[in-house]
Amino acid sequence: MSEKPRALGMVRLSVGNENQTGEETQRTRISKRADAEEMELVDFAVDIDVSASISPWMRPSLGDWLNNKRDQFDHSHLSGRLWKSFGG
Repeated sequence: MSEKPRALGMVRLSVGNENQTGEETQRTRISKRADAEEMELVDFAVDIDVSASISPWMRPSLGDWLNNKRDQFDHSHLSGRLWKSFGG
């Protein structure tokens, strides 16, 4: 039996935007999607009050994962959608 692909969940909330999907809802959607795709959800990169205009590699939490922990996940999920597949 092969190992499940590893997924990183990405949660981001913009600065001062009240009409957005909350952190817990995003986490739930991502968890359900990872389960449905039979992926191991290794963790969440959570960036609160971070604008979408900030490069993912420059965001506090996600940037740390992308720049320093890239070997710990194969795919990333944003609000339940596959954002990026890194192979593997």
